[in-house]
Amino acid sequence: MWAISGTLPAAENVKPPYFTRADVRVTKPCVKNKANGGEDFNADGKGLDNDGDLAYDGNDSDCAALPLPTRAWSVLKGAYGG
Repeated sequence: MWAISGTLPAAENVKPPYFTRADVRVTKPCVKNKANGGEDFNADGKGLDNDGDLAYDGNDSDCAALPLPTRAWSVLKGAYGG
């Protein structure tokens, strides 16, 4: 679990800063499949609970929300008939 500015834990769908490092294979906090950048390290089918709310990866409601850049793009496309 990692926190934003040392306060509340970051939501499940927020990538920790170290996910961008070249030596880190995990790149998708909401994906279970380890071969696809996910976090199911012990093959239990759950993945990890990054934010501590007892909901794991794809089962976490945070993962159902679109990431901010995708959501913002959707709003712009809708506003301009894209």
